[in-house]
This record gives sequence, structure tokens and C-alpha cells, in this order.
Amino acid sequence: MSVAETAPRLLLPGMTHYGDDSEFWASSPRLKYIHDYALARGMNPWAVLAATLCRAAACIPPTIKTPAFRGAQSPLNMYAVTVAPSGGGKTMARKVAGEIIPDMLNATIAEPASGEGVIAMFAMRVPLPAKEAGGARGRTVLACRNMRAFVAIDEITKLGALSSRQGSTLTGTLLTAWSGGDLSNWTASEEKRLSVPDGAYSIGMCAGSQLAKLGVIVSKEDEGLPQRFLYAEAEAPAEPAGTPPPEGGFGFDVAKLRDASPSADQLDRVYNDSSVTLPIRELSYPDGVKPLVEQNAELPLKTIDAHTVLTCIRTAGILAVMEQRDGHEYEVTRDDWKRAAYIVRHSRMVRDRCIAAGAAERRRQRKKTMKERAEDGEAVATALAGDAIIEFLKRRDVTTAASAKGYGRYGTTSRTIRNGISTNYRIVCGKVLDDLVLAGRLGTVALDDRETTLYYLKQ
Repeated sequence: MSVAETAPRLLLPGMTHYGDDSEFWASSPRLKYIHDYALARGMNPWAVLAATLCRAAACIPPTIKTPAFRGAQSPLNMYAVTVAPSGGGKTMARKVAGEIIPDMLNATIAEPASGEGVIAMFAMRVPLPAKEAGGARGRTVLACRNMRAFVAIDEITKLGALSSRQGSTLTGTLLTAWSGGDLSNWTASEEKRLSVPDGAYSIGMCAGSQLAKLGVIVSKEDEGLPQRFLYAEAEAPAEPAGTPPPEGGFGFDVAKLRDASPSADQLDRVYNDSSVTLPIRELSYPDGVKPLVEQNAELPLKTIDAHTVLTCIRTAGILAVMEQRDGHEYEVTRDDWKRAAYIVRHSRMVRDRCIAAGAAERRRQRKKTMKERAEDGEAVATALAGDAIIEFLKRRDVTTAASAKGYGRYGTTSRTIRNGISTNYRIVCGKVLDDLVLAGRLGTVALDDRETTLYYLKQ
């Protein structure tokens, strides 16, 4: 007997969701700034928030991790997709988020075309100094190109096209990168070999998608791709235009994260010596989070909700880091968690609404295609049926002069004609007979003594 699937539980004991969106946006100066700034630019605040979280995730050092609530410690890597019709503001929302967090500590910002491209955002090979063993022979070693990367994708269909290429490793690499695992491009030639060690990089990704195209990632549910995204609508808000921009700045000083980041030398050692580890700064979370994680592990969740709680954990961590509370920079509060739970709940609603709308659109397109095919089939059948009727009447010599069967020289009935042609054409026989009469190729005789129309082939 199957167990009914249920929604993940996100609220801690004694916690309730915000009454509405306005209460949520007013709950933090950071959120209020994002909300007001987005409206001032004519953008949807939810899309700008999602993109801002991804940019912040790329800035946060990879050494800042969540506790190992279940399994291993987790990085704060974050992916999001903003959904709107063509021209609806998907790309602009990401650009507005770039105005809110303009400094990304020199993170690599790109749209990689392959899994190897993702790896190359972080890793490279550099020549060994000539004085070291192998250096004179031109050998190279791994080095960290950048610990931070932000993947910007205007249209999710491009990701789908790239990942569907034969032999593509793009999807698999993005899945691993979200989890913060080892990334590798293992080739026969050591000089072309790249790899990125676990926990030595941070990544954020923001993609845009039209509603009907969201299936590009949703269809990869079995691989775990849609589970790793936050979802936000990007269509223009209903608020009136001309909202004044917020006063002051966002307040998130990314420069403070530089001091908490590992040095280039530390990263290079980690890249080339698996025994070397980076110092980890573990975030602290409210007491109720671990029991909540355990409770959700026992629930019969939908496959697409498999990472919902972990996404909430990461979202709360990013929100806490952005607050930069003096003396409590790495402490996730209950308020942080409540905000994260509301964000993830909203994300699930947007995701489910988009999936339902996408399914409805696909059904509409299938019906349209079936109708067009039926109409095409009917048109072909109509054309062929006309030829079949003419040939049948010629064989029967049903003309004004004579009739082999039926009613003497007058003609023959539509029933006789219908039975005399292929079954493929019988459904359109009546319509074709009328068309042939109108075209002057057939004549008709209405018998006075019976309600019968006879057809004959005109000479």
C-alpha cells in the first residue's frame, strides 16, 4: 500500500508563518531594502531576492558551512530560477541584484558551456618552477583560479540544450557543485587534467525561464536537478510605478568576508595535497533545527521536495551572514529561520504553480497538434475520396446514359457509393459528394416517389 506524499515541515516549534508578504518584507532591514529597491526599478521583489541570495552565496567563503545535521557539513551554495514570459524581467532582476551586491570579491561570472567549463571556473594548471622536480621539463600542477563563481543563465533552454549533448557532463557537474563535492575532469593527459577539491569553492547560479520552458529542469527530477533550485516569479509587480528608491545602502559589506576567506596559498596546497584541509567556520542554528531535519527524513516527501529542508538551512545561513551582526556573524537566529522558511514556502508555491501551468500548456499543445493532424488527415482523405468516387462511378458506368445498378439511367445512391469505396474514405463521403456536385463533376436526380437523391457522373 502506497503512503500519501506530504509537504515538508519547515517551521520550528512555536513558530508561525508571516501573515502576508508585507509582514515578511518588513521583518528585516535587508529584506525591506531589497523589496523597495526592486520596486523602484520596476522589478518583482521575489525575483530580485532570489538573485541576491545567489550572489551572496558566491561571495561567502567555502569555509563557512552548515552543521552536519544529517550526513556531512554543507556549503551555502545556492541556485535559483526566475520565471516570467519573454521580456518579463528575468534577466533584469538578476542585474538589479547586481546593483544591490555589486562587489563579488572578484568572483568568476560566466555561463559555462560544459561540465569542464564549470570546473575551469575554479581550477587551472600552472607551470612548476624550473628549480622544482619536473619544472625544467615543463610540468604543471593544479592551482586555484578562483574560489568563487557565479553562473548567469539568461534562458534555461540553453542549459537544457547544452546538457542534452551526447557525453555532456554539465548537469552532473552542477549537481555536485551545489553539494560542494569534488569536481574533476579526468583525462589521460595529466597536463589537461583539472579537479577541484571538496569544500574549496563557493558557487551561486541564477537562471531565467519562461513558464512553458521550465520543464527543462523539472524533467530531470530523477537526477535531482529541480530539487536544488529556489523558484521566484519575475513578472512586474502590481504596485504602482514610481516607488521611491530606499535611502542609504544595502548594508551587507562583502569586504568583511575577505578576512574570513582562505588564502591563495592555502587553496593551492589543498588542490595538490589531499591531506591538507581548510579551517571550517561552522554556523550555529536554533536548537529545533536538528529535530526538524530528522522529522522530515521520516516523512514520505515528493522526490522534488527531497532537498527542501536543506535549501531552507542554506537560505537561513545566507540571510544570517548578510545581517553581519557584531559578535554574532555566524549565528542563525529563529528570525533568520522564520524568514528562510517563508522564502522556501513561497518558492514551492511558485514551483508547483509553474509545473501545473506548464502541464496544462503541454496538454493544450498536444490537443492542438492532434486536431491539426486530424484536420490534415481529413483533408487528405477528402482529396483521395473524390478520386475514389469518380473511379467507382466510372467503373459502374453511372452516367446520364446508363446505370449498371440502382435506378436505371438516373444514377445511384450515396449508400451504394459509400459501400463501394475504401473504408478510409467513407467518413467523408457525404461531404465529398456535395463538393463534387458543386464543382459540376456530378449531377443529381431527386426521385418524386421517394426521398432519395441519386448521383451520376457528368459527361
